[in-house]
Amino acid sequence: MHQGEYHLVPRAVATPDGTGVSLELVPRAAGDAEPVPVLADLPIVGRLFGAEDAGASALEQNADGQELRNVLLMLAEPYDASVHTYWNDLEIIDLALDTHVEFMPFEGQSVEKALAMLSDHYGLSGDDRLDHRVENGLMEIATRRFFDQREITLVSYDASELLFAASPLEQSGESETLMELITTLVEPAVWERHGGLASINVAGNRLFVNAPARIHERVVWLLHELVTERSAGVPAAGDDAAVVVVYPVANTSADAVAGTLAATLRHFNGSVAPDAQTNTLIVSGSRAVQQAAGVLIGALDRDAAGGDGLEAPTPRPVSLGREKTPAAD
Repeated sequence: MHQGEYHLVPRAVATPDGTGVSLELVPRAAGDAEPVPVLADLPIVGRLFGAEDAGASALEQNADGQELRNVLLMLAEPYDASVHTYWNDLEIIDLALDTHVEFMPFEGQSVEKALAMLSDHYGLSGDDRLDHRVENGLMEIATRRFFDQREITLVSYDASELLFAASPLEQSGESETLMELITTLVEPAVWERHGGLASINVAGNRLFVNAPARIHERVVWLLHELVTERSAGVPAAGDDAAVVVVYPVANTSADAVAGTLAATLRHFNGSVAPDAQTNTLIVSGSRAVQQAAGVLIGALDRDAAGGDGLEAPTPRPVSLGREKTPAAD
């Protein structure tokens, strides 16, 4: 197998509502000159993944005592677009056309930033936060919940590079761990298992995710990280051979991370031991254990520092060795 950089190749898939897309994780050949098309290049999902927002200019004036309806009209100016606000949706979060907007320094900011400032000002969180979409000269404004419900999209991911156990029972454990990683690291509240609307299932080597389009962007990132970690972070020989990896923890205690890590990896025959003296985590287990551990430790560590666990690369292990097996008598 090619041990190097992987890319996601999107394939359009016909579904009843016309929003299906299949993503294939494939290795990039050494001589590849052209990049593989990104997901937003597909017309079937270009709108859903916000391709239309590119190139919008910054806002040119501040909000200063206007009614909310006039402020939202101002936010459409960078797009030279008309505005349609779903006021019935906004009324649920106690915002109305004549809601007074105090001074807010929007000048020089993006529309996305301005909506975030408004959301913060009115104490909106989670699904209640303001969001927008722009298409064909029309800017729509509503809550995140509104767009999530409208844009829920079924995507089929090729997970064959991540589910490599030989027996169905072992693969069942790997599948559950993969799904738990995704639902733990990618906006937990959005998933059905945590009371949200998104669902995730594995059938064979296919991962089926039915979720808002913005969630798929993070799932794509996480799957790419898992495949990269598998090919670069662990010895290639012997899929089932146990290895020992020592992971550094920078922003919190190794003890704090160990509990969450052990719970997430409970389906595998591996072990996690924190070393308080060096503030590291010693993880013993198969390649499946190590690929999951690398991503999860990095995300938990960055989250402790107040960062976004889905943007920075996974930290590399400080040491790596194959676990010794007892000698035969």
